[in-house]
Amino acid sequence: MIKSIFSISIFFSAAILSAAPTTSPDLGTTFPLRLSDLSNTVALAQNRATAAQNLRDLVNESFKDAQPDITSETVRGKLKGGMWACGLLEIPMESAHNALQSLLTRYELLDEDLGKKTLELTFGLFAFDFKEEVTSIALTTKYPKHFASAVLYLRRLDKTEQETWERFRPEMEKRWPEWQEQPILKALSLICDQREPIQPPPLRTILGQQFMPGKPVIYSFQRNNRDFEGLVVIRRADGRFARNAEGNIWSVPQLTRSNSALPGFISNGSTPQGIHTIMGVGQETNPYIGRTPYIETALPIEKTPAEFFHEPKYENTSWTMTLYTDMLPTEWQNYWPTQLAWYAGKAGRCYMYSHGTTIDPDYYLGMPWYPNTPSLGCLTCKEIWNPATGKAFQSDQLALYNAWISACHNLNPHQVWTLKTPPNEKLTGYCAVIELDNAQRPVALAEVLNEIMLADKR
Repeated sequence: MIKSIFSISIFFSAAILSAAPTTSPDLGTTFPLRLSDLSNTVALAQNRATAAQNLRDLVNESFKDAQPDITSETVRGKLKGGMWACGLLEIPMESAHNALQSLLTRYELLDEDLGKKTLELTFGLFAFDFKEEVTSIALTTKYPKHFASAVLYLRRLDKTEQETWERFRPEMEKRWPEWQEQPILKALSLICDQREPIQPPPLRTILGQQFMPGKPVIYSFQRNNRDFEGLVVIRRADGRFARNAEGNIWSVPQLTRSNSALPGFISNGSTPQGIHTIMGVGQETNPYIGRTPYIETALPIEKTPAEFFHEPKYENTSWTMTLYTDMLPTEWQNYWPTQLAWYAGKAGRCYMYSHGTTIDPDYYLGMPWYPNTPSLGCLTCKEIWNPATGKAFQSDQLALYNAWISACHNLNPHQVWTLKTPPNEKLTGYCAVIELDNAQRPVALAEVLNEIMLADKR
């Protein structure tokens, strides 16, 4: 969630980034850009080393008391900062473990936000350590979000996922008789009730002109396990798929994993499946995101129907699930995984953009997603920076940004330089996040190429 990252990183910038933030000028977000246009000082070797040490110091300072005084607003603020830093580093530090154990055992004394962040870090970094404490929370909490996080933790931990859910489903129904109206609990039940792996309908129908004809669309294909890198292709406004200079289908890798690895209907979880609208492009001042232009995606309910569909005729229309599913091809309308974006929006998730990164990928050496860097729920494309100069070696985000500008003008990415003037219209469209299966490997273009080619001919 881009605004969450922004607010946290600004609040803790003195502790985390003693190095000066990027001083790149405003690059503009309507012209295409070249790799040589990108630079930042955050990625310089000395600055990264300083930042990493400051993050570790922040974690240790925040968790130095194994029994933190949770009645103190200052202490609660430090704890939240330490949790964010620990999650960013992906290091299960002993000081964090000890503090979490204390917080989990005193859960009933925590405010809602601190409880949420405690469960996020527990889920993300301490998967096997706190079964007893988390079970107690699942049996007593009054917050649907905390209940869902706790049940998902226990379900992942136990060998028999279905037995875990069968134990806690009656608890949910008893505690929240209106649970089907609670977006988080409804989404939780959809996931946990699914006993067998589910396959998406034929991709060609959602790739073709049955879906949002005349609009450009980013398709982000992902695994169920977001530890693995996904893949992006783009359908142009004219319905043809973007191709490279050799005439082959254009694609770029993309990661949609969050630091917590919670599912997308929970705040700070991974990017939810389903349809996101694209509102345009922009630039961040957040040093961890960098100045490479982002693509602004948004969920249903986060934006009004008129904003989401880019149609004034919806000005006086209220959101319903049917309004959302009616945009989908018939075969996809009852496919519940695409409804998760709806439930995420209804639960209040927001500000999940497609952006680049200046975070040091070495934090994640040995992880399946390396050299990508997770976020708080955004769609991230890797960027590799020269540690000596701060110049960009590689930017998949820049490639995506230029390809998006091209697609909005029915051009292929290598033709973007034929745009002599900034486009007059907004660079709007849609982004479809689709999980393919649970294969434990990155998504490859070959897996979806046949369906793309069939849709491209229609």
